[in-house]
Amino acid sequence: MRALEVDDPGLPLGMGALGAARTGPTDWPFPAGSTLLLITDGVTEARDHAGTFYDPATQLADHGPFRGPRELIDRLAADVEHWTGGPRDDDMAVLAITRQVPGRGRPAPGEAAPNTETRSQTRPA
Repeated sequence: MRALEVDDPGLPLGMGALGAARTGPTDWPFPAGSTLLLITDGVTEARDHAGTFYDPATQLADHGPFRGPRELIDRLAADVEHWTGGPRDDDMAVLAITRQVPGRGRPAPGEAAPNTETRSQTRPA
């Protein structure tokens, strides 16, 4: 597992009017069998009792490989909860997508793709 960093980071979504736009997209290879994990700041800004931020690339490295997106997201959610020692103060959204290996079936029309999993959690009111 590794974190992907952009060469020219832009402003957060919805904040583009405050500054210059990025010069263009950043491309990375996404080979068959790979999983892309997208997370919001509710994950990366989760802190432990000492105030240390959660780093998913470091914390999840010893838990893989994962059998699919659902297992990865379940592990991430449990790990963040363990890291913070309980409920978080921020919401958390996660999307994991695994690129299928050629020759392995596709879902029937209308069925959920087996290699995509999303989860969103909001902080308690």
